[in-house]
Amino acid sequence: MPTHLQDGFSTTISIGGSGVTFWEVSVTPPGIDGGEPIDQTTMHNDTYMTFSPQSLFTLTAASAEGAYDPAIYTAILAVINVESEITVNFPDGSTYAFRGFMKSFAPGALAKGAQPRATFTIAITNRDEDGDESPPVFTPGV
Repeated sequence: MPTHLQDGFSTTISIGGSGVTFWEVSVTPPGIDGGEPIDQTTMHNDTYMTFSPQSLFTLTAASAEGAYDPAIYTAILAVINVESEITVNFPDGSTYAFRGFMKSFAPGALAKGAQPRATFTIAITNRDEDGDESPPVFTPGV
């Protein structure tokens, strides 16, 4: 019988062989968005506007917040805006792999008595190295 995740610990994101070291505190996996409804209303409607769904959908951005070493700046400069395989590793051992790139890296304020953290955002491309459509791959845990 299927079950839901009981706890978000420990979920991580890996950026295909990049060497980016990040100590995740929170991870937001990509969502799925079908887009806005397409208006199908005509002068033949009587009472209601009518709509249909779009044929295509997209994955929404993924992100994570975590602790970091300032030396990460060198690795970030090497991967920002570079397409690669991104993998979300879920606590149950399942993975969700997709094509994308690190869109942004944003350190938070540094303050006495607080762990320094940064947020990074992953844009989804759904394109392989040749520019062909590349769907995400979900692999169940064992």
